[in-house]
Amino acid sequence: MSGAVYCLGPLVLDRVLSVDDLPGHDEKAFIKEKEERAGGPPLNCAWALSRLGEDARLVSTIGDDGEGAILMQWLAERDMSTEAVDVKADSATASATIIVDHTGEKAILIDPVPVETLAVIGDTVTLQADDTVVSNFFHPEAVARMFDRAAGKGIDRMIDLELPEIERWGWQAMENILPFASLVVTNRQVLEAWMARTGNERPINEAAEELARFLAADGRCKAVVTLGSEGLVAIDGGAVHRVGAFRVTPSNTTGAGDVFLAGLATAMRRGRRFGAALVFGTAAAAHFLETGRCDGAAAEALVKEKMKERL
Repeated sequence: MSGAVYCLGPLVLDRVLSVDDLPGHDEKAFIKEKEERAGGPPLNCAWALSRLGEDARLVSTIGDDGEGAILMQWLAERDMSTEAVDVKADSATASATIIVDHTGEKAILIDPVPVETLAVIGDTVTLQADDTVVSNFFHPEAVARMFDRAAGKGIDRMIDLELPEIERWGWQAMENILPFASLVVTNRQVLEAWMARTGNERPINEAAEELARFLAADGRCKAVVTLGSEGLVAIDGGAVHRVGAFRVTPSNTTGAGDVFLAGLATAMRRGRRFGAALVFGTAAAAHFLETGRCDGAAAEALVKEKMKERL
């Protein structure tokens, strides 16, 4: 498919610290390795999309500072588009500290991006009819404006809802954004918070289906709830899709959800039915979990293996 995929949200400098085990309350851990790299959901998704052969355009704002220079160099070295990355002299580049243990599990400390910086992301992008827009919930009004413009051109609008952003902007703001999206993706952490908020005590897979139906906004959009090692549940109109997880040994879980979204978007843009696109996205994320790479051919091989298991 022609056209570009615009990935909106904060671009941050990730400081990744590797330890044997994540420290608990009042515990210490020695750092085994450390690394600085570009990060944030839109970057992770754009990187995966580019590896899957899509024309991915990162849409964000960074500061004209040392951290911003590191980010721009990192992107340039990987031939990633920076034409929609706005460098502002009066802004500071955001950062995050990620602690990863030997199992690939992580803890993330986020330095919040100022609201005024987030509020203008995406406003200068010109969309074409064959584009796709992918975003996280970085700012309710900015996302709504971009999605509204995209809807006017019949463009797919995909949003990834994560708990820190929902807690920052509020559950009502999250509900208000749903009618603007054509596809909503969220995860187990949000599901568990939603269950506690609503008093839902059903088994996790049943509750996931209920949340997916709620997010689908009476069938106005598609919705996916990912459950980690338990696969995912999705709603498309009256159809319920369940996809089991691939058996892998994770090396690092950071960005796996973004790779799933990239795989899902790529498959849908290339004409796959929703159920098949969900399987491909799950396979792309599984391969990434185990290898740290995003590879379309490897994902296809995993899909074929899963199909053989069903026979």
